[in-house]
Amino acid sequence: MAISKQQKAVIHVAKSQLHLADDEYRAMLDRAAGVSSSIQLDDAGFDKVMAEFERRGFRRPRKREQDVRREGMPTPKQLGRIRALW
Repeated sequence: MAISKQQKAVIHVAKSQLHLADDEYRAMLDRAAGVSSSIQLDDAGFDKVMAEFERRGFRRPRKREQDVRREGMPTPKQLGRIRALW
């Protein structure tokens, strides 16, 4: 199964932050996961590519507190509305 749009976005952010040229990026995809394009990656290949990016110094961005969804709890926007009504 192909990777998600979010996973593709993370790969391209890492490529950009590491200043990889297209040929270097594609060679790394081939070495790490045996593919020539991120479109061909599956979840296992994604993990291998991300491990290689992290080995080269990329750090995945941490989720901001407002982005974390807690089951059964209001979102930050909803909390703001509740406070305004209170």
